[in-house]
Amino acid sequence: MEKLFYNGNVITLNKRRDLQEAVYVCNDKIVKVGNNQDLFEASTEKTEKIDLKGKTLIPGIIDSHTHLSSMGFTFIYSNLSQVKTVEEGLAILSDAVASHNTEVIIGFNCPNLLWADKAYISRKTLDNISNKIPVMAIRADGHFMALNGKAIEKYGLENNIRGSNPKEGIFTEEGAKKIWKILGDLNNDKIEEALIAASEYAVSQGITSIHDFAIYSNCFAFSKLGPRLRLRTNLFLWENDRSLLDIRIKELKNNIKDSNMLKFGGVKLFADGVIDDRSAANYSPYNQDLKNSGNLLLKKGELREITGDCNRDGLQVAVHAIGEKAIEYVIDEYENRRTINNDVRNRIEHLELADVEHFRRMAECNIIASMQFFRFI
Repeated sequence: MEKLFYNGNVITLNKRRDLQEAVYVCNDKIVKVGNNQDLFEASTEKTEKIDLKGKTLIPGIIDSHTHLSSMGFTFIYSNLSQVKTVEEGLAILSDAVASHNTEVIIGFNCPNLLWADKAYISRKTLDNISNKIPVMAIRADGHFMALNGKAIEKYGLENNIRGSNPKEGIFTEEGAKKIWKILGDLNNDKIEEALIAASEYAVSQGITSIHDFAIYSNCFAFSKLGPRLRLRTNLFLWENDRSLLDIRIKELKNNIKDSNMLKFGGVKLFADGVIDDRSAANYSPYNQDLKNSGNLLLKKGELREITGDCNRDGLQVAVHAIGEKAIEYVIDEYENRRTINNDVRNRIEHLELADVEHFRRMAECNIIASMQFFRFI
């Protein structure tokens, strides 16, 4: 199929940053950009001609770090991204409890302010909404969650888990990861619906390609979408359980065949936590907690081994590293394996406390700095 977009303000984003009038597309690929006359001459009677009438046309936006399923679930559950107060957030969750059309009530994309106030969202405040239905509130970054007593009881989260406080209903680090796996199993019948909803929304905002970090079950959900997936997706398996990693990589490589729209490109690991709950790994302690400098989640040599295995298979490794100690650890591990398949560039995600020396070493080792000043999805 051929299409000609003409009479437009075409922003090319090439090195010259020049503007053009028309774009010629063949079989969903841009084959030529230029002026109206030249591209009309290249067209045929079968070419569909679309008059842009002076409107601006830009290249599709690539989102380098997404969790598409989380965005999709905001269309199924409650979206708290725009709330300004704790009371407002609790009111939305109370309305969801009243309608109660899902097994669990979840508020996604909660702003950090919902935990900044003294009257923060906790087990107690969520129990006041309901002590019969599981209720959860998940912070926008996905690393911090609040659950009511019923959710904690139903999903077996009463025991202490590193970085979590079941008594207060607050779950971070390993607790948050465990809850994400529970939600993955719980929403198996909804995941395709969530991915399609998020995909449609992303396309409506000009995003055409994503790098998505998904748990194991969600990776297979992507592969089942076929033509319903409207985003070109480079898929990363999010898996920190070393005992499962090799098996799951093999299964995904055998079952997800690269196509024009979907590629299984690598794995995501965590080197540390996040600054907000003081689990990002640093060399100095936090001012508010002088006995705590965060947690390094990988052992010396562990990432080097995983990276070597993945790179031999042509897979990238992307590591969440926010604190300075975690960033330095990842660079050290990558640096020690850089002789293995240098065609594969590995990534560090977020890089919030990186310094000039870190970036110098990353450039030397050809490491991708995957930094998100604003994550769209």
